[in-house]
Amino acid sequence: MLKRIIITCLVAGAVTVGTVLLWPLQTRAIAARVMQNIFHTNQLTTTIGQKEASTFKALESTDLPKETRNSLLAFLGIEPTLGDFTAEDVIDATNTERLKAGLTPFRVNDKLNASAKLKVEDMIAKQYFEHTSPSGVTVSDLGKKAGYNYIILGENLALGDFTDANDLLAAWMASPGHRANILNPLYRDIGVSVEKGMFNGQEVWFAVQHFGTTRNACPTIDQTLKTTIDQSNTDLANRQTILAQLKSKIDIAEAANEPDEDVQILIDRFNDEIRAYNNLLAQVQMEITEYNKEVSDFNACLARYQKSGSAVHE
Repeated sequence: MLKRIIITCLVAGAVTVGTVLLWPLQTRAIAARVMQNIFHTNQLTTTIGQKEASTFKALESTDLPKETRNSLLAFLGIEPTLGDFTAEDVIDATNTERLKAGLTPFRVNDKLNASAKLKVEDMIAKQYFEHTSPSGVTVSDLGKKAGYNYIILGENLALGDFTDANDLLAAWMASPGHRANILNPLYRDIGVSVEKGMFNGQEVWFAVQHFGTTRNACPTIDQTLKTTIDQSNTDLANRQTILAQLKSKIDIAEAANEPDEDVQILIDRFNDEIRAYNNLLAQVQMEITEYNKEVSDFNACLARYQKSGSAVHE
């Protein structure tokens, strides 16, 4: 049976999704003709069944395209073996593509490695291949669970009979959506997990890339300043109450024709409170202006990152 490679990609927030189905192009008839040529080249005159082992070795040592080789093996009824590679190999191959494009290589992030591993293990355990798990868990949930405080977060998934990390990267790079994730200049960090597992009765590679950029890539918002503003606003409200009480006392004293000295004391206290209130109000207004600028700068930065995931690839 011909194997398939299924690949999807995702960016958290504004979602980018790409799905690619890669099937070997050769039919059994074409495979038979190619196999005849291989036999002729190697001067093999006996039947296919008698030469399966040597033919498999010959196929493994040739420069045939992977799809052609797998079609020939399927024609012979031989199950192709999976290659061996690691998450580090995938990261190296990914950064090679980044460097080719003139981009900064990704930094390996332990938290993204952890979130990618959670995804791989969940897909193998629950036998699914989607960005959203059967229980509704997404890449955003995995990033948060791993403690990755992100501005933007993306995911590439792959499942198939990959021979090595370069084979896997070639499949991803051939898909516009996945290529966009790999070459997105706004991503800074990467985490990868790859594991062999059974899927639909066949042993395949499960591969996950998680890309991200943390919140500290954008200007910070001083939460201490926000706390100070909140406290000052409470103080202003209390002072407004005191001013209202003093004004009421002055009005009562004047209506009762109390001595001018007593009324003047109340007026002086009122004026002192007014000056203190106005000084505090001016300070708070300056702090609010500063805080609002920080929020505005952060939101502008956030919008720039989120915009990178606004397109949909199919």
